[in-house]
Amino acid sequence: MTLSLANEGFNYVSWYNGAYANFDSLPSLEQTNANSIATTIQYGIDPQNDTVYADPTATESMSALGATIRGAVAQGLSVMVRPLIDFVNPSYLTGTPYSVGEWRSYFNPGAPGSAGANAFFASYQTMILNYAQVAVANGATSLCNSKADLRGRLERRRFALARLTTFLARRSSATTWRRAYPCSAIPARSSKWGGSDPLNRIGGALTS
Repeated sequence: MTLSLANEGFNYVSWYNGAYANFDSLPSLEQTNANSIATTIQYGIDPQNDTVYADPTATESMSALGATIRGAVAQGLSVMVRPLIDFVNPSYLTGTPYSVGEWRSYFNPGAPGSAGANAFFASYQTMILNYAQVAVANGATSLCNSKADLRGRLERRRFALARLTTFLARRSSATTWRRAYPCSAIPARSSKWGGSDPLNRIGGALTS
């Protein structure tokens, strides 16, 4: 049996501010016959204030993200955007039980409805809506909101997705923006992903 996949491509990851400009490997993707990429950048988690923030060292700039999306679209690639949150800056972790590189899903801002949880999801929503604005403006067609980032907090994650979907419906047409969704909801056979250097691209998922 031959399996026909709509999307075959790479996670295109930036682990620090400036990586997309310093290691532009989009031209080399043409040799792989890939038709898709997922631009993946990381935001910081501040457990001291229960917020998500753009770290000046670890978070790629929005201008670089936009340029990368435009470059990929110009090459005929479809683009999914995939923001991640991580513990990236030790100065924000002092006095907390977390450390740089610890699995993001362990972060607990507090019980639902608490001040910490409300602050976290408000900042998360601001981050992801800003990310979506850049994506829409530069030609991306889908967005992944990773389930692993918000494990155990499905109600608030769905709320953030609902707000995001409303924004996308107002800013773009159904023919140019496919959907925003939790990664875990993507059919396993809809896509094929691989990994290669220099941008430390890793396996991912993309809607068809």
